[in-house]
Amino acid sequence: RSEIEFRHGTYVRAEIRALEAARTLPAGHQLLSQAWFRAGQAAHFQDNSSQAELHYERALATATTVIETRQALWGLFNLAAETESDAASTYLSRYGTVGEADAEAKLRLLGGRVGLATRKGDLYEPIEAALANLDLLSQVVDPLPRSGFLNALTHCLNIAGRYGEAHDLAKREIADAQAHRLTFAVPHAVLQKASASIGLRRFREARTELRSLRPRPTDAHVSMNMAIVLAKLNLSEGRPDLAFAQVERDWPNPRSRAMEGELLAMRALVLACLGARAKVEQLVERVLLLTGALEAVSLA
Repeated sequence: RSEIEFRHGTYVRAEIRALEAARTLPAGHQLLSQAWFRAGQAAHFQDNSSQAELHYERALATATTVIETRQALWGLFNLAAETESDAASTYLSRYGTVGEADAEAKLRLLGGRVGLATRKGDLYEPIEAALANLDLLSQVVDPLPRSGFLNALTHCLNIAGRYGEAHDLAKREIADAQAHRLTFAVPHAVLQKASASIGLRRFREARTELRSLRPRPTDAHVSMNMAIVLAKLNLSEGRPDLAFAQVERDWPNPRSRAMEGELLAMRALVLACLGARAKVEQLVERVLLLTGALEAVSLA
């Protein structure tokens, strides 16, 4: 039941169900590591990084198969990547050494390298490697890794200004997620598609996409990203006052330093357009101290 709750985006219930299972199952049970991993993912998506890390570590400690070891390391990698910890590269390297890589493992490694590229600045090679291996998608049964890979790639393509490719792949991710009732993944893909639409100057299309979203009150990550994309759209349409309304406030405990930095950088850009230059320099300094992510630094 935890699996169903998670895929539908009800993360609190998913964590509760997973923890109930993890604390009930005996040591060595074939589902124990999976229960801890799902609890980690549910906590992670609630922006509870410290709890997620504990759950992922327990998933790794109780893993008895290659698949369980990989998924625990994948959870730890994503958590470290979002906090821009040096451990992210280590976890991804460890992931690549566990067993013989199947299609899913190859897809995740490619997606992980794309994700790290947005923190390090060298986008071309990881993007091209990912695009050259799109055929792996048809070989992976589970829609979760397919969605994660496509979301990482579309995000990176948007940062690189390759909006047409990002738009096409975001459409593909939306269709796949909807077909497999992967409810939580759809808003992330729609936001990437809207960002690509803005880059292509299809402003009406972008606004229609954004209006289709109804983020859950508990999903701060989607709400924060939506505010950034809306600000980008309003600014592109020459409405900096409306753009500022989207990014004027700070968000409590954002799980992604890159996204927090992008919000601050967008606020600085909007303030510069409004002529409030006195506040801009301070915001830019905050961004550069917070993150090295390209989506934030390129705006600052």
